[in-house]
Amino acid sequence: MPKTASASKKAKSDDQLLDQGISQLLQAVKQHVASKGGQMLEEGCINRFTFTVGAKIENVVDREQAATIPKMLVDTGSEYTWVPATTLEKIGVKREKKDLAFVMANGQQITRSVGFAIVRVDKAFTVDEVVFAEIGDLLLLGARSLEGLNLIVDSRQKKLVAAGPLPVA
Repeated sequence: MPKTASASKKAKSDDQLLDQGISQLLQAVKQHVASKGGQMLEEGCINRFTFTVGAKIENVVDREQAATIPKMLVDTGSEYTWVPATTLEKIGVKREKKDLAFVMANGQQITRSVGFAIVRVDKAFTVDEVVFAEIGDLLLLGARSLEGLNLIVDSRQKKLVAAGPLPVA
């Protein structure tokens, strides 16, 4: 198979996995909210505000060791950025914190390792803690990275924009 067809097939597969993950996440949230006696907005309303961005993840010690993640779900509800464990291991990011507890949208508690990496989105970059995501985990660009990148969500245009000058005091 030609390289471009293979890359196109992989991108389509990644898109399908991301869409499936978002659908599963929304279903889990809907079930969790219902179990607490609440009701959620229509799924279409939520999907209108979800979007993905590409990011480059670099080893903080050796910036030559880097990987591009073509699609990460922008998730201001997640504190951390989630990157595939295999990618982080490949670029030499070490597991600095092990068995850190996280609560998923559906209320399930899981543990994952965390390491330090440089996160780049377009021209913006920051050093942040990143989660070693396992198979089945969504790839997320979380709130802490967004803050460090000094980017905010423009939900109407489904993109990240500069947050402006940083407050000092």
